[in-house]
Amino acid sequence: MGIEQVTQITALGVVINDHMTATDHVTALLTSCTKLLCALRVLRTHGLSQQPVMDVFRATVESKIQYAAPARSRFCTAGD
Repeated sequence: MGIEQVTQITALGVVINDHMTATDHVTALLTSCTKLLCALRVLRTHGLSQQPVMDVFRATVESKIQYAAPARSRFCTAGD
């Protein structure tokens, strides 16, 4: 039994790839936030008012974007 070599890992919600770029993390983050925004849109169409929608947005999408932002900024490129 050997050790499996991987190209990326997720540690504490941050995707780290073998090139030490933020591309994989940004892609995963955008995918996750897009799904959450779709869910918020569904809640809004089913009658949830503006303030609760904003509260859920801040608790989910905004917090995902802000988490570990200072640490990621060193690894982000203009393309990210």
